[in-house]
Amino acid sequence: MELSISQLKGLMNIFTELEPEEILRKSVEQISRMLNAKGCTIFLYNEGTDCIELAETTSQQVHDAEAVRYSRGEGLTGWVFKFQKPLLIQDFDQKSVDDLKKEHGKEINWINKFSDGDRRIAKSYLAVPIVSKSGRFYGVIRASSNEYNFDETHQDLLIHIAGYISIALENSYHYLQERKKADYFKLLMEFGTRLHTHYNQTDLLNFVAEAATRTFSAETSEIYLLKEKTGNVLVLRAGHGIPKDLINKAEHKIGEGLTGTLVKENRIIRLNNVLTFPRYKGKYRSQMKRNLKHGDRLAFLGSPIAMKSDVIGCIKLYNKIAKYPGDETIFSEDDEKYIAVLADMLAVAIENLQYLESMKTSAIQMFKTQRLTALGTMAIRLPNEVINPLTTAQLNVLNLKRMIERKKTFKPEDFFKRLGVIEEKLTEVASGIKVLQEFSTKAGFLKVRKTWSDIIDESLLFLSDEIIRKKITVYRDRQAEKTIPKVIVEPNEMMEVVINLLLIAISQLQHYNGFIHIEVTYEDKSNMIKTHINSEDNVSMQAFGSAISMLPDGSEVVTPQQFMFTVAKEIVHNNYQGMINLKPERNGVSITIYIPAGGENV
Repeated sequence: MELSISQLKGLMNIFTELEPEEILRKSVEQISRMLNAKGCTIFLYNEGTDCIELAETTSQQVHDAEAVRYSRGEGLTGWVFKFQKPLLIQDFDQKSVDDLKKEHGKEINWINKFSDGDRRIAKSYLAVPIVSKSGRFYGVIRASSNEYNFDETHQDLLIHIAGYISIALENSYHYLQERKKADYFKLLMEFGTRLHTHYNQTDLLNFVAEAATRTFSAETSEIYLLKEKTGNVLVLRAGHGIPKDLINKAEHKIGEGLTGTLVKENRIIRLNNVLTFPRYKGKYRSQMKRNLKHGDRLAFLGSPIAMKSDVIGCIKLYNKIAKYPGDETIFSEDDEKYIAVLADMLAVAIENLQYLESMKTSAIQMFKTQRLTALGTMAIRLPNEVINPLTTAQLNVLNLKRMIERKKTFKPEDFFKRLGVIEEKLTEVASGIKVLQEFSTKAGFLKVRKTWSDIIDESLLFLSDEIIRKKITVYRDRQAEKTIPKVIVEPNEMMEVVINLLLIAISQLQHYNGFIHIEVTYEDKSNMIKTHINSEDNVSMQAFGSAISMLPDGSEVVTPQQFMFTVAKEIVHNNYQGMINLKPERNGVSITIYIPAGGENV
């Protein structure tokens, strides 16, 4: 059979493709035209199901959601799959199944499962296996005709085309393997830059679950961590493609089922079918299946999450989804290697979060310790400032009382002298109490009503050297601040908050002559005083890149500014029921603090 120039060009066009979808689409179109067939279909082998599945066809009868599969020996197509031999049938529309068995053996059968074109029984049927030179079986090509019989020339042509298609698929396979590796490296690079930008464990785990599902082409993912108090129970903390009502509720004991085994044995487990795993229990399988779109949860890949030798949880992936016709529907050895790297990186990120949490706790504890130290100092000063003069005054009152009771006569000047001593000592007591009150206020023991403007003044005064050194201009509307209600705060504590926030704002100014705008407003409905601090460089940052370290939720490392912000946020939220928002800007940073007003205008 001679091919025309256009047909040869069409074949060559197939072999220049690298995307499997295009290889298959162009193949069925070219083969159908070259054989003058009513249709052509390609089935590709799926190792996970050990079946050949419909990959591409010219038939208009197939629907996107329809899955057409042939097992070994099932129908004519399954016969070619089983024996991996060509099958040519002439005058097919006039033959019975017995005729077919006489010609091709007892194992052949016809089930009329899927037609390449219309539903009429074809006059001739031709199918050949797609096998590479190395012996790898890719699938089956078949064609049918209503008008004439295929002959051995057509069969030889289709065998040669199948050989070329196997080469094209082999090249495509290697190309996709390299692209898959690139996707993995891209994922790991993304993890490397983003894993440490999350300072909330839930956000971190949600990011990892979603990204892992996408990159590993899984349908669902789950991340379990050990329960803090018990230490032997794993709790589902995040997932993607699963019912949200199971998060923070689904639990497994260590050693229980597949999840517990992952942690107990501290090893990666990869399964083509979880139902074959002896310890698989499917504890939440029925609930998980409600969300599935690609069949039951069978293909599985799981890795423990370990900090050095201590296993703290695991990550699990279910259902490998084919990205293209013929793609694997089971997890590979490459998947196993990359999920191990991912689990290690996730463990480091979780460890960093725990370290940051301990730093926050230490900072709060430090504030408490400072207060206790100040209290001890105040207790030492108490006898000198209050008790000693008060005792002297009491003794003078007692002596004076006894003299009156004894009706002892004394001169008026002696009487006034004793009263003067009493008055003097009581004045010392009052003065001492005032000093102690001021001391306790500054140490953070006593909340007092102060103007918010005073807090800002004292904070800016504390930072005056830094402001002058960097030649920063501070803009405030003092007239507007006079209308703001007072606040009830522990001055020392609140000054620490404002100083830290101003330091964050100043740290983002990379050049001299920057600006800091402080705007204070009062929101009557919420009874909140809103303070907006905005720092802005005087030089455009486009040429220098962003100076922002992604402070609140996006730091690439644990910066001192991040730590200061976290401590300030904790104090304002826990001690004042307020809140702080921070937003990095291109040339600086924007900080907003909300503090409840304490009534009584300035």
